[in-house]
Amino acid sequence: DAGLFNLPWGTLGLQDAAGTPGEPLILHRCVDVYRKVDVEGAIPAIAIRGLLRILVAIGSPESQTDQGELLDTERELARILDAVEPARDKGRAYVRILRRGTLEAIRDALEAQRFHVLHISCHAGPGVLVLEDAEGREDRVSAERFVSELLPPNRGVPLIVLSGCMSGLVAAPLL
Repeated sequence: DAGLFNLPWGTLGLQDAAGTPGEPLILHRCVDVYRKVDVEGAIPAIAIRGLLRILVAIGSPESQTDQGELLDTERELARILDAVEPARDKGRAYVRILRRGTLEAIRDALEAQRFHVLHISCHAGPGVLVLEDAEGREDRVSAERFVSELLPPNRGVPLIVLSGCMSGLVAAPLL
């Protein structure tokens, strides 16, 4: 069905032996989803010396209490910290958690220090990440704004993790 082409495969429901739909594949405890975009040619590695540095930003606008479910920020942070705990315990990793998930806060942190990983958790929609502005309101960030306003020039981040619902959907074309 052409109407289903934009649905991420991770939303497929698992069925039991009787054919009863269960939880989506993406929520199964044994599934970790990674998306990759194929590009032509070699991509040069970004070398950043020192221990593994991870910058974490969680965009959770206060205004979403009226519009939708707030993110479980404590759970998000716990999962990230648990994943790198062995490296942190050995002094091999550092995690900086931003107090606000704004474009400005993320950019300021990236300008002040080099990070190996930028992890952003937020709500999302087709073609946008839903971060927050300085007043705690929703800030819908397109890919163009992400690149032009968030990433400092000549200061690449080797790995960017975008954890947002519906971020894999195709944005509707502008008329």
